[in-house]
Amino acid sequence: MFSNALSLARTKNDISILSDEIDILRNTLYQPEGSKGKDKVRATTLQSVEKDLKQGELEKEDYFIGLTKALDELQEVVIEIALEPTEELIEEVSQWVKANIGPSVVINFKINPALLAGATISFKGKFMDYSLSSQLTKRGDYLSTKNEGL
Repeated sequence: MFSNALSLARTKNDISILSDEIDILRNTLYQPEGSKGKDKVRATTLQSVEKDLKQGELEKEDYFIGLTKALDELQEVVIEIALEPTEELIEEVSQWVKANIGPSVVINFKINPALLAGATISFKGKFMDYSLSSQLTKRGDYLSTKNEGL
């Protein structure tokens, strides 16, 4: 029903942009033909919405209400990394998340240079730390306790 449009929601930032575009498209339903508005929406969003609507399961108004609700219900995995993610990294991580966690999960990337490298991952109350800084801290603690016996 919303699969094409929801496929555009990879990150929390994507949801924000997509939500704004949905509002614009929903508002154009009540404007005369040829009114401006759709020109503020990305072509990929227009194509995805049109594909979903062609399935004919819902009227346009109901579709936009349902899509907004579906976006609000997406679960969030927080991935903290040291640097701003590239488009390639976003796509790669998004595909992994959708394949391994589920299609209704989006990524909230947070930037923390103190991690040095690697990442921390938080999802449904669980936290995993795969950062270089935590590994260095663990090794430093280990070396400290080793040296105390000398």
